[in-house]
Amino acid sequence: MTVPDKFVYPVMKAMFCLPLVHNKEVRGCVYLHQRESRTCVPQFPHYLSNIFIIPELKGTTLVDLSQSQIKSHNWNRRSMIRHSQSLAQPQSFHEVSFVDEEGRTMTARGPVVQELVRHGLQQLPARFLRDAPPPALVDHRELESMALIDMAKLSPEADPSSRAEELRRLAASAESWGMFFVTGHGVPLPLMASLAEVLKAFFMLSLEEKRASVGSYKDIDNLGYGRSFVKSEDQKLDWVDRLAMRVHPNQDSLGLRLWPQTPVDFRPVVEKYVEAARRDCDILLQALPEALMLERQSFLEQFQPCSELIVNVRNNYYPPCPCPSSSVGLSPHTDASAVTVLAQFDGVQGLEVLRRGRWVRAPAPEGALLVVAGDLLEIMSNGRVASPWHRAMPSADRERFSVALFYNPPPRAEIGPVVGGGSGAKPVYRKVVVEDYVKNSYTFFNAGEKTPIKYAKIEAN
Repeated sequence: MTVPDKFVYPVMKAMFCLPLVHNKEVRGCVYLHQRESRTCVPQFPHYLSNIFIIPELKGTTLVDLSQSQIKSHNWNRRSMIRHSQSLAQPQSFHEVSFVDEEGRTMTARGPVVQELVRHGLQQLPARFLRDAPPPALVDHRELESMALIDMAKLSPEADPSSRAEELRRLAASAESWGMFFVTGHGVPLPLMASLAEVLKAFFMLSLEEKRASVGSYKDIDNLGYGRSFVKSEDQKLDWVDRLAMRVHPNQDSLGLRLWPQTPVDFRPVVEKYVEAARRDCDILLQALPEALMLERQSFLEQFQPCSELIVNVRNNYYPPCPCPSSSVGLSPHTDASAVTVLAQFDGVQGLEVLRRGRWVRAPAPEGALLVVAGDLLEIMSNGRVASPWHRAMPSADRERFSVALFYNPPPRAEIGPVVGGGSGAKPVYRKVVVEDYVKNSYTFFNAGEKTPIKYAKIEAN
């Protein structure tokens, strides 16, 4: 057979993706997939644009047709794997754990997206290719109905007429979109700037520096530096790298390295941001039921005891993507939170929400925070405020950074719908224990529709 001027690893009963020889030096390693054992040898997808596939190659000879040398060896599978690993560059993948359909805890590997870009990726690896409907063009007047709420006007000390109008706008946007922007919040602009600086400083470290700075915990809610929401070895992957930590309650006693050591001011800056954003969440969780003509404390009282409520933070980095129209930064989903607060930077857009069957790209106003209703708030509001189906999309030429804060009642708290106002007297949702709901929602992440919320819905007779 005719073989290109590259190299080939043949092996019985296997299909190989074969990297090229660059500058007379073998780079990368073999990707081996055997149906019998589902064995996966580490791969480096940033060379996938230069790979050819020979599906039915048999034999035991390694053929290297580079001009520098020609080798022939008899190889068994173990020695081939050992050799391929010895040729490999430092591991450029994240490891995550998941529970398969048979209840077994499995481990899967996914490429580090940032490393793909750093190595000059020109084409998307197959695991990132998606059929992603583009956002629809909508009238700007429709986007204006996604309210920009001035939190100063929500204060009980504000002018009564201005406050009543702001409450009306808050209710309208929450019920129509499930999200709204806030200005006049408690996060000072210098703190927002510092948050952006430490986030960018961390992700601009080399891969080795990031891994030396913070841990990756595939078995503990996928916290630390890595990748989330992987449920199988062949799942389509999102174009994002993330750094996740639990900010409250403090988990230092667990001995986990969840906070980066570099940059040195990362933790104090994020903790100051979380403290300010938490106060805003509490204000909104009182203003929103009032806007819906419910008892003012009816949402917030479900967060007791407040010493045990959960605040998780996920820092996202979306590098420029060589084919943004065929990839997804973060798969469509709803949040398994009560409230999500999203900080976006540099005016770079990327978040899109499904509205009336069409994807709509949300703006990214400078200095504003985006507040998104989670599934738990949908339950509390008896469905009046629905958690929006949303996604994040990458850009061809701009990198995007964001910080998502997830605000939840204590894990063992039982939450339920607040009936009253315009919602009628009949509950649509049943009471649920927070940690049971969250665990269930992770099971159905990437289900393609709002499946998790069905866990709490009361079936119609």
